[in-house]
Amino acid sequence: KKALAAGAKYLHLDVMDGHFVPTISFGPYVIQCLRNHVPDCHFDCHMMTSEPEKWVEAVAKAKATGDKGSQISYTFHYEATEPRGITQEV
Repeated sequence: KKALAAGAKYLHLDVMDGHFVPTISFGPYVIQCLRNHVPDCHFDCHMMTSEPEKWVEAVAKAKATGDKGSQISYTFHYEATEPRGITQEV
């Protein structure tokens, strides 16, 4: 909330799976909890995951899009997006 109060237009969220990068960050559950505190904020979800298409739906279901029309964007790493699924459609 402090970042938004200071003028941030969106929140950048690094979603890491421990495979694409050795670090694990947060996933859909934490995104849902965050959305409950900032319902109108745009979330830029940086999918630092080996198979990002396995995460897209779970992040969306975690209310990453919010109830008040807030938006979400996904950033995928090119080398993690094979022509195999939803990352080609998003």
